[in-house]
Amino acid sequence: LGDEMGLGKTRQAIAVIEDTESYPAVIVCPPHLTRSWLAEIHTVNPTRKAVILKGTKPDPAAIAGADILIVGYSVLTEWVNARVGDPETGDVLLQPKAVVFDESHFAKNSKSQRTKAALLLARRVREGGIRLCLTGTPVLNRVEEILTQIELIGRWTEFGSKAEFLRTYQGKGSVTLTELNTRLRRTCYVRRLKKDVLLDLPAKSRANALVEADARHRRQYFTAAQDIIAYLVALKGAKKADVAAKAAALVRLNTLRQIAGSAKIEGAIEWASSFVRETERSLVVFASHKDVQNGI
Repeated sequence: LGDEMGLGKTRQAIAVIEDTESYPAVIVCPPHLTRSWLAEIHTVNPTRKAVILKGTKPDPAAIAGADILIVGYSVLTEWVNARVGDPETGDVLLQPKAVVFDESHFAKNSKSQRTKAALLLARRVREGGIRLCLTGTPVLNRVEEILTQIELIGRWTEFGSKAEFLRTYQGKGSVTLTELNTRLRRTCYVRRLKKDVLLDLPAKSRANALVEADARHRRQYFTAAQDIIAYLVALKGAKKADVAAKAAALVRLNTLRQIAGSAKIEGAIEWASSFVRETERSLVVFASHKDVQNGI
């Protein structure tokens, strides 16, 4: 599914899983999108148990009983072989009924560990199950980048062998690539632009993109929240902390806002980069603090 950003690829994938009751399901996505997926799943169906898998030491208890597992590409290698305690079959490998690879171009390199883990997970989908790739940019630089994505959704039978595919399309001109685009659309690729479905879109909407702070920013935030003056003494020195003490409540609020803003820089860069890459349009970014502006 290669719809332009803003047309609801996430919601469409969740709807497919829900409509076909393909549970358990696994969502594989960039780490900064895990919480956004969780929020969207709960918006569609609050009764579904969705769990974000964290860390590099798989815990079977985190998997047991979940309808949807959300895992970042960064830890997929560690979690792909996690075992599930099933009361009927015993200790078994995870075999989902559906798997979604969000921003599937993250798995474009067939030699990378995360791509190998993604392919392993895709092969474990139960017979008749659902395999979806979501990306507005399936090919970033070279046509061969789409090879593993076709393999992830199990559609190689329509394209013959990889060698045949490369002989036909690798390093060819625009006419041949247009033929590939047509062939993909006939078999396994859907892409719509906003201008194509403008009349079907709802009124302008605003959405929150949730970002999870890393350990360093969380420590800073909770330290400042607990004792803002002690935090400022350590950060800026006693003299500036004494000045800040005269308006401690306001300083505390602004400092926490600044730390929270800094924690979002990486996620904001990822989101903005995806937007520009997928839409080929300019983007205006507003930020309250200079360090956040400079970081982005």
